[in-house]
Amino acid sequence: NIAGDLPNGLGWITLDGYVAVDFISLGGGKWAMIDAGNDASGTAILDALRDHNAKPDDIVAIFVTHGHPDHIAAGPHFPRAAVYGGAPEVPYAAGEIAFDGPLPHAMGPISPGIRIDHPVSDGDQIVLGDRMFTGYLIPGHTHGSVAWLVDGVLFVGDSASATSDGKLVGPPWIFSDSLEENRQSMAKLADRLRNVPVSTVVTSHSGIVSGEALAGLLR
Repeated sequence: NIAGDLPNGLGWITLDGYVAVDFISLGGGKWAMIDAGNDASGTAILDALRDHNAKPDDIVAIFVTHGHPDHIAAGPHFPRAAVYGGAPEVPYAAGEIAFDGPLPHAMGPISPGIRIDHPVSDGDQIVLGDRMFTGYLIPGHTHGSVAWLVDGVLFVGDSASATSDGKLVGPPWIFSDSLEENRQSMAKLADRLRNVPVSTVVTSHSGIVSGEALAGLLR
């Protein structure tokens, strides 16, 4: 099940159609989101906020894993939120360049649902309220994909998928810029985090697995 509470008391996951949106408490009634959903109307996201006694202006930051349209569509509902994403992803998320994955490339440049106004480099750390977000550039699924690590929970977007037996595998080729680059990026990330406490890996379409699943990416 994709939707439900996030581990370590971080917040919760809402399912927007077929993609997860993650809500992380920053303290003081403020929240951050990992990605901004598939539905431009924002219905599922806004309903989830109301269910948690929050409103759109309480979202002060959006951390983008990548700029595919199913991850940024509801961004305009949060005009006060700072938007963080990989620096290489900026022109793609802005609709200036088409993604290289076979299907996204055929569709051409996207109609942007969000603009990354805080580009991040590999290893950048952002402190907001009670949380620190560390961004790791993991090019492959898209050129500017980012994994975000927060309090031992690693959000990988579409750069990995969870299997029913708790393992991690790569993304679908038809949506990805380069499967080989993605494989190398995720193996490098697993190696970098070998001695970093990662309790859980959260994917965008297939649920969550134990952080131990990262080790399997080294093989």
